[in-house]
Amino acid sequence: MTETNSKTTWILAPLALFMFFVPNFSGDQIFQLDKIYLLTTFLVLFGGVIFLTRQNYRNALTKPVFFLLLGYMIWTYFTNTLLSSHPEYTLIGWPKWYGGYFFHALLTILFLMSGLLSRIRPKIPTFTYIDVLFFFSILLCLLCILEMLGFNPILGSKWLALLGAKVSDTSSMSYPTVTLGNSGWVAGMWLLLAPLPFLLKQNRPTQVILWHTVNALGIASTHSKAVLGIYVVMHIGAVIWSLRKKTRNVLFTSLLSICIACLGLSALRAANTLLYRAGAPVRDANKIIFNAANYEGSLTDRLIIYKSTLKLIQERPLQGWGYETLHYNFYRPLSESDTTAFISRVLPPKKDEIVHLKGNFIYTTPKDQPSTITQAQIYFMVKPHNALLEEWYSNGLIGLGLILSALVLCVRQILRNGGFEEKILLLSCVLYGAYLMLWFTTIGVTPLAVVLLAFALRGSQPSPTTVKV
Repeated sequence: MTETNSKTTWILAPLALFMFFVPNFSGDQIFQLDKIYLLTTFLVLFGGVIFLTRQNYRNALTKPVFFLLLGYMIWTYFTNTLLSSHPEYTLIGWPKWYGGYFFHALLTILFLMSGLLSRIRPKIPTFTYIDVLFFFSILLCLLCILEMLGFNPILGSKWLALLGAKVSDTSSMSYPTVTLGNSGWVAGMWLLLAPLPFLLKQNRPTQVILWHTVNALGIASTHSKAVLGIYVVMHIGAVIWSLRKKTRNVLFTSLLSICIACLGLSALRAANTLLYRAGAPVRDANKIIFNAANYEGSLTDRLIIYKSTLKLIQERPLQGWGYETLHYNFYRPLSESDTTAFISRVLPPKKDEIVHLKGNFIYTTPKDQPSTITQAQIYFMVKPHNALLEEWYSNGLIGLGLILSALVLCVRQILRNGGFEEKILLLSCVLYGAYLMLWFTTIGVTPLAVVLLAFALRGSQPSPTTVKV
């Protein structure tokens, strides 16, 4: 464990915890708003401390990375104000999402701050950031398992009564939503945590096995084949490495993790069935969490989303459209068949009904009564569900080029100069990045990924030629 990272637990702890323990008092704000307030407050306080003691810090980022990120912040400010298709929204983001320029600028600022190194060499604390995330993983896993078993451990609690003792089943269409927020946040978090047990000291085998087991159960609880696939591939790589290095401990823990992750979902489903039939106060997960209809067609829908996004990118390839404006033009580039297929998934028509679209208003009518509306729903496709396409669509090729160039230089620096810890932290961010190819950046997980990447850079300094603070 490098000294520069071990002594910064106080930076990481709130970022690891605030996503899941800042409650959403309204379902409308389930994505960003309250957590953006908290992150902003944290950065202001952190920035104040740095300013007051600035002589004690130096920057671990190289000049090219620093100036690329600075250029990215300047360029994206213009793409979300003067060059934006809807500047009234893109600076802050679409209501209820708030993932506009302000949020992404916070992430960049957080990365720059986390890359600062202290010139003072205090004693290494015994409780490191790895320990913080280890205990956080246990708590997160317990919450996930409770929800998979049909309980509402936080928001359904009579003592907290944040949303009342009963929570509508409709809030669990995309598991798990009731306690932990959006399912994509939880899935991304588990992939970010997955490689970290390898950083534990080998003289703590019980803790190593426990953390791998906890992460594997977390992967199982996400109900995502993509997440499971990425996780299994990571451990297959660990198995191959252990065979080459003749490391039996890694071989055992990786094989155990694969088995738990692959079989855990079936075990949790069986446990829920037993509890429900025994009369325990749980929801029937087979109707909510394990309902196959909630997940069928997910890849097909994403391919349609990507098709529309790519066609819109071709219309404004350099400057982009601005953050969270996709819904203004989403259906326009799509063929009639793609549009029908997509809206039929959003609002499935009943027998002898036809689904229609008007703007973002989706409704169904009987075939023989076209003027009678039987079902109706307003549906906004705010984000492309792919972080790479989201960046290209929002800020154009220039913005995408700036951020990718900075990331490539960071990866190159870590691979060249980083040790084992730095490369594991990089692997953690890469796994999360792989999931972002099917998702979008969120305030719940991305700040933690940003800090871990900055930690990897702090331990991979190529030379004293760095930017002065």
